[in-house]
Amino acid sequence: MGDQILLHIDGKDVVADDGGVFEVRNPATGNLVHTVADGTAADVDRAVQAGRAAFDDGRWRDIAARARARILNRAAELLADRIDEYARMETEQIGRPLREMRAQLARLPEWLEYFGALAQTLEGTSPDFGADHLNVVRRVPLGVVGLITPWNHPLLITMKKVAVALAAGNSLVLKPSELGPAVPGELVTLLEEAGVPAGVVNFVPGLGRSTGKALTEHRGLAKLDVTGGTETGRVIAAAPRCVEESQPG
Repeated sequence: MGDQILLHIDGKDVVADDGGVFEVRNPATGNLVHTVADGTAADVDRAVQAGRAAFDDGRWRDIAARARARILNRAAELLADRIDEYARMETEQIGRPLREMRAQLARLPEWLEYFGALAQTLEGTSPDFGADHLNVVRRVPLGVVGLITPWNHPLLITMKKVAVALAAGNSLVLKPSELGPAVPGELVTLLEEAGVPAGVVNFVPGLGRSTGKALTEHRGLAKLDVTGGTETGRVIAAAPRCVEESQPG
């Protein structure tokens, strides 16, 4: 039957709004590895709304950067303890050699540690604009960030996005590739185990043409980070949300 992977929205594992699922099979054997909830546009909207509520009430963005760093360091420790398990899961779903995945994943706790440290040391600046002006530059979190990741390095590329976005104080909606959703989903629950509040990181697996499309077009996002092919990038850039926001005025 394979393991079941659900959506994770506002701290809860839930089925897709319409009950839809898709399968992930081992590319080497063809065996069923996972049955995965197929997120709908309604699920994407729920995830964005959960992230927005978490951002607005300040449960993550308003805590001190050193407190965020402690949680990210705790997540790094938990991740380091699960490298072998996650490497096996990566190999089963995408077919890369186990030795390669172990070596790759072993470096990923460093991303959480690095950006946690960076968040603590980042300070505002006061560029000199002359005696008659005071100019202050202060970096603040954006809001709800949509993250779309590819199949070939599921956890590696997810971590590159998640670590920096969380360290900055944002809320997240993560949509992994339908070919490799398992370990990114595990990361979300690991982060909550480490102390990231429920609702800050939301997980909506699904197909690119439906779930991914709904996320790229959602107007509740402050930023969208996508790793994908050129054709996918063209489709996203042509979406009404992106075209309208690129216009001057």
